[in-house]
Amino acid sequence: MNRIYLDHASTTPASSAVIKAMRPLSAQFFGNPGSIHAEGVNASKTLKSARTSVARFFSCQTDEVVFTGSGTLANNLALFGVVEYLQKHGRNYSDMHIVTTGIEHSSVLEVFRELERLGVLVSYIPVRSNGLVDLERVLSVLNDKTVLVSVGYVNGEIGVIQPIGKITNIIRKYNSEIKIHIDASQAPEYLSLPVNTLGVDLCTIDGQKMYGPKGVGALFVKQGTKLNPISFGGGQEKGLYSGTEAIPLIVGLSVACTEVVKNRAKEYARMKELQDYTFKYIGEKLPKAVINGSIDRRIPNNINISLSGVDTEFLVIQLDQKGIACATKSACDADKVHSHVVHEIDPENIDRAKSTLRFTFGRSTRKRHIRRTVKEICLAL
Repeated sequence: MNRIYLDHASTTPASSAVIKAMRPLSAQFFGNPGSIHAEGVNASKTLKSARTSVARFFSCQTDEVVFTGSGTLANNLALFGVVEYLQKHGRNYSDMHIVTTGIEHSSVLEVFRELERLGVLVSYIPVRSNGLVDLERVLSVLNDKTVLVSVGYVNGEIGVIQPIGKITNIIRKYNSEIKIHIDASQAPEYLSLPVNTLGVDLCTIDGQKMYGPKGVGALFVKQGTKLNPISFGGGQEKGLYSGTEAIPLIVGLSVACTEVVKNRAKEYARMKELQDYTFKYIGEKLPKAVINGSIDRRIPNNINISLSGVDTEFLVIQLDQKGIACATKSACDADKVHSHVVHEIDPENIDRAKSTLRFTFGRSTRKRHIRRTVKEICLAL
């Protein structure tokens, strides 16, 4: 049976171009970019070329790109980095205030919780019932102790696109010194990331979310933004992320960046047609399904619904046995009994958060896959 993979928000398969570019690097071009012999120099040139490609992707300078071991580590570097730098330079934890939302990925929320345990003041901007940040509340949470705001560009569970430009404009008008971070791991396939236009100081991407390899991410760090490192050693990546750079993975990420830009417009249009078809088809076959998140401000490969009263964890297992891979929520929240994102948008209805089902399409997804998936759901209910 040919399997149907509808969990691209969790991870994507590395593209053939990425695999082809990576293959010779481990065996033939294995030098350490910090070495001064020929092998090292070749590795250093390869690293520089990859950094240039990723900088082009961000529309930034090459020295504003820092490679990390994942999107999670990029988020940790950005968030801990800002706060720990200030703490190391004389500011008490209790004299710092940081801001995020309650619907962020765990790699952001858990950092905020850890910083809160250290004594940092934390505020969570509310989101509306459609999953979008309540812009009227952004200004109200800022104060003279605010040093950092982090908002996900695209939510990994419900696919909503936050109005980052409007959020940064509000923050900049209040205090231009506040550092702004966005986790854009779910965005690259469908949205451009001109970081300076977006008005952010820090921006995270993750190779595994964009048909690149696992084990590599990148963080845009605007010139002048001071961070404390989260690893110590040889001082690689401007001293922010020490350790020998994984050249094959970094090259794979750079190729993925080039590919998504090349294919973005065409794939966006195809996905939007597929998404519209799916919403209509689900409406006909599963009329009791409730759509989670804004339909208008949503990336085109995301479908998230709630099926009241249904054990969707068990349903995912049933679908898997039929050759269909999907999810209930973020894979990083597998130990949680409900979707914290859906609970945030509808806090009075815990059943809605417990009965979520998420389909995220990819380059291989076709309408026939949707029809078969919905048919299997109907048979299982």
